[in-house]
Amino acid sequence: MASASPLASPEEIAAHLEANALIIDLRGEDECGDNAVTVEGAVNIVWDKSAGTMDTSGLPDDKSAPIVSPRVG
Repeated sequence: MASASPLASPEEIAAHLEANALIIDLRGEDECGDNAVTVEGAVNIVWDKSAGTMDTSGLPDDKSAPIVSPRVG
C-alpha cells in the first residue's frame, strides 16, 4: 500500500481512514485563520516553539496505530 512519493495517495489516506486512523492537525493558531479548513474528529497537536516540545497526550499509546496528517493549504 505504500507509494513511492513521500506523500500518501488519496487511496492510501482513504484506506487508513476506513481503518479508523487518528487524524492529527499540526497547524498552530497562527496558521488557522477564519477560513481554516478543519477535519471533523481531528486532534490538534502543535509544536510549542518556546518550550521546544509538543503535547502528545492526544496520540494513541499504540505506536503502530495509523496516523493521518492532512496537508491543507
